[in-house]
Amino acid sequence: MEELKKLGLTGKEIAVYETLLKHGKSEAHILSDYSKVPPTAVYLNLKLLINKELVQKIEGETNIFEAIEPSIALKTLTEKRINELKDTTDEIIPRLKSLSSNVKEVKKELAFLSHGEEASYTISQEMINNAKKSLFMIGWRFKTITHLHDFLRDFTSLIKKKIDIRIIVTDKDPKHKRLIKEYISSGIKIKYLPLENFSITVRDAKECKITFKDPQLTSKVNICINEEGLAKYLNDYFIDLWKKAEQWKTIK
Repeated sequence: MEELKKLGLTGKEIAVYETLLKHGKSEAHILSDYSKVPPTAVYLNLKLLINKELVQKIEGETNIFEAIEPSIALKTLTEKRINELKDTTDEIIPRLKSLSSNVKEVKKELAFLSHGEEASYTISQEMINNAKKSLFMIGWRFKTITHLHDFLRDFTSLIKKKIDIRIIVTDKDPKHKRLIKEYISSGIKIKYLPLENFSITVRDAKECKITFKDPQLTSKVNICINEEGLAKYLNDYFIDLWKKAEQWKTIK
């Protein structure tokens, strides 16, 4: 099963593990016959599978090996790999940022392009973390629940710090109206103005993100801009639209 390689298993590990699942508890030499993995390699791969908690060894006069139930073993392996990746990411990010410390001023003049929903969410989270005075958003539709509760939690935290949070919703009949009420109850200012196929987020009039959502695109296209002149222009553009937008409470 090639899909197991996505979880970090090698071809020989997969062969040994699948053989144990098919034939049940086995001695190493029997595993070698069934799996076609050489005897010396079988022992090495059994050890690796035990470390990955996919196989257990039953010690006795002759050691017996047994595959752990996949519904348990694979979940454990996945959680372990996720934790390892998180730890590695936390370790790498500061080191990579230190490499760019000498070119910070240059990077502020650049626009960074990314694709997809998760990239857009990651950029938004960074803008939330860096917000000091204001965070303005236009283009939200409240059609999918993905990340909306996370944003509500984070925005509520910003409001406690007296940061101005405003959202212009662009769908007059969004799917998650009840969640909009939760946003408003939490102190988030929300208005309505019709707009299609793009959204804008502006932080402190210093940084902005433009996301294109045209149905013809295979995925969202995000442009993150760290140039204060353009960010200030889009901030003023938002304020102008905010004055024209309709209070959400008047929308039926």
